[in-house]
Amino acid sequence: MAHDDTQPGEWFEAIPAWSPAQRRTARWCGVAFGALIAAVPLLRLVAPAPAATPAPVPALTSKEVLSGEWMDQFDRHLKETSWLTVVLRSTHDEVLRQVGWPRSGGLLGEFGYETPDGERFVPSQFAELMRRGFIVPVPGEVGVQLPRPRLRIAPNQSFFLCYRDNDQLRRDWFDQHGRVPVRLEGNGLRERPEVTTVPKPAGQQRVLCLGDSMTFGWGVPEELGWVRLLEDDLRTDRGDVRTVNCGAAGTNCVDEYAAGLLHRFAALGPDAVVVGLCMNDLVPSSGLSVIAAASETSFAEALQGKPKRSALDLDPAVDWVDLLLKLPQSEGEASGWYRDDQPFADMWSQGGPQRDLRAIQAFCKARSIPMLVVLWPFLQGLGEGRTYPFERLHQLVAADCEAAGIPFVDVLPALRGTPQEDLWVSPADMHPNPRAHRLAAGRIAAALRAAWRR
Repeated sequence: MAHDDTQPGEWFEAIPAWSPAQRRTARWCGVAFGALIAAVPLLRLVAPAPAATPAPVPALTSKEVLSGEWMDQFDRHLKETSWLTVVLRSTHDEVLRQVGWPRSGGLLGEFGYETPDGERFVPSQFAELMRRGFIVPVPGEVGVQLPRPRLRIAPNQSFFLCYRDNDQLRRDWFDQHGRVPVRLEGNGLRERPEVTTVPKPAGQQRVLCLGDSMTFGWGVPEELGWVRLLEDDLRTDRGDVRTVNCGAAGTNCVDEYAAGLLHRFAALGPDAVVVGLCMNDLVPSSGLSVIAAASETSFAEALQGKPKRSALDLDPAVDWVDLLLKLPQSEGEASGWYRDDQPFADMWSQGGPQRDLRAIQAFCKARSIPMLVVLWPFLQGLGEGRTYPFERLHQLVAADCEAAGIPFVDVLPALRGTPQEDLWVSPADMHPNPRAHRLAAGRIAAALRAAWRR
């Protein structure tokens, strides 16, 4: 039984009145302690960078991944470039925790991994996750050239995505420990093994859903993701329909969706193909990195009491899409926005996604099956009084699909009226939550039915 700490008793005693000297001492102690707390985050403003030139992220090649050399390089990179940020952030959070204050809002609901036996890992333990075989290279098919070396969570895994602060978040799709179960079958797909059985049963229609973590359903149970909700909707009038979730968390380029369809998933006998796109499939940044400097309040402004502008609240007068599309290759690579796994050549400005969508279209035309492109927005700038900053890119994708004769549906109208915070898995994980998936699924189902009728 919980103790009633609202009643006097063993938990506290009456505090006698303080003398003037005691009050002065307490006041000065408070000032000193407050200065100590403020000094920790302010060190970021005055401390020199750990290195004049940050160590680059090591190239990801098949040889280095398989030999373990890349893992060691990446581990060194984390130690060389991340220590100051990690130390300052953790120190700041610990000070606040000790005085009973909540942690900074940007960290609320951080995720990690939990094994079935209860062992937990955070994403920064990347090297350890590779050593344990939890993260492995994507195998190449014999005679098939993959677009680039890629890592993935190993097939035949059962684990949990676990989120901190569930007592504050109170997400009803998390279990009591703040967890979401994830199960991967033998092909590494978050799908039911009976659905990926080859050959498919007579009379069954399969809808292959390609994409990244938005398709995978990161942070939500698989039955609450848009892929499974699409199946539930279609089965109301199309009989034995099964959607196949081919989404892969961590992918960034449309050429990987095309390669997966042509060399892996075609064997599943698709009767329709849905391609899920997000903004980071088209431009080199979430839009947050590229404007980080512009969104920060300067130290002088802070002293004047000017509020810090959130990185999510982008200036509507600035054409952020134009800035992202015109970002030079040299500048993007120097800043880390163009990487080996997200190269300049595969961005929308260079025509990469457009070519890959047409390759998928050719696959579908050869089999006389419908294709649908689904475009997800970044979940920012949504809700009353906010301006979504990337709408022009949505228009460009819609126009290109129309010119190519590819059915297209934009999820943005279904989400625009909902505050962005109500669509996130957590404040630290801005993937779509079940509400966002549900709002999108009905719109996708209607568009796929229309594509089937064409």
